Amino acid sequence: MRRWFREAAPPQISFATKSGEFRDIRTLTGHALPVTSLAFGPDGRSLASGSDDRTITVWTLADGTMKSTLRGHTDMVLALAYSPDGATLASGSQDGTLRLWDVATGLQSGRPLESGAGYVWSLAPSADGASLVAANGSTVVEWPLSRGAWLDRAGRPVAS
Repeated sequence: MRRWFREAAPPQISFATKSGEFRDIRTLTGHALPVTSLAFGPDGRSLASGSDDRTITVWTLADGTMKSTLRGHTDMVLALAYSPDGATLASGSQDGTLRLWDVATGLQSGRPLESGAGYVWSLAPSADGASLVAANGSTVVEWPLSRGAWLDRAGRPVAS
């Protein structure tokens, strides 16, 4: 399966396969502004998309439905990464914050952490799920990714 993004009004994420010619097999719409980041869940059944509209949408790929819309960033979402177990989604933004989200509930875990290095351009979890690295192009910062360690540093869960 080949995946690709096309910008339209409204922005769309299209999945296509090549069997002679490209044809859309699933189109996801829901963001108000262009999509800036994507992350597949580790089980391949979900997709998270971040946008210039400051939201993150979690999609169920089997039927193309929105599972949840995550709100909290104050600028465009530039980076997304799932924890290896798929229970947590990390997001980085042009607002300079790093946030963790409980995928099952759609709630933010603790307060956002300031990257201390400007925009959060990319995120990557460690294979064991213990840490997350965030980069802004010239600086890499390591953060705890396990829920307990994150909450020790960022405080108690935030209700939406």
